[in-house]
Amino acid sequence: MDDGAGLLIDGESDSQSFRHESGDEPEAASIEDIACLLSKLDTPDTVASRMDSTRALDGTQTATWDGNTATWTYHPDNGLDIVISRD
Repeated sequence: MDDGAGLLIDGESDSQSFRHESGDEPEAASIEDIACLLSKLDTPDTVASRMDSTRALDGTQTATWDGNTATWTYHPDNGLDIVISRD
């Protein structure tokens, strides 16, 4: 998936990482891009909700589903960083 908006998913890799910046970063993935990826991976609503509500002081968060593991952090200055790997 690549719509030119900062998110490129390589079907050959076992791990993908991407960032949604809190500012106007042209290379950052948009919320729509992230939602599309999470939808394609059949991410449970509970995981997406946890990502959406993560605060900086929550530290690194992890969730697993259907052979996928997501690890993410959030900081108001750096945005949301997500790594998704296939088990």
